[in-house]
Amino acid sequence: MSMIETHHAGLWTALQAGPAKFSALWQRYSQYRLYRKTLAEMQRMSTRELADFGLDRCELNRIAHTCVYGSRK
Repeated sequence: MSMIETHHAGLWTALQAGPAKFSALWQRYSQYRLYRKTLAEMQRMSTRELADFGLDRCELNRIAHTCVYGSRK
């Protein structure tokens, strides 16, 4: 089975499970896309720009995650 067929099969299964399951799946996907966009924007900043905000490059993953998903437990 190809990756596209597998993806569509998973989507079809979510749709058959009901609108609530699909809604939750779509929300998680949207959050992930926002996380990736946030992280990419911060990674484009220079080290000097990050320092102006009091940030280190090693903190970017945690900061992007906290911004999108809230604090880690």
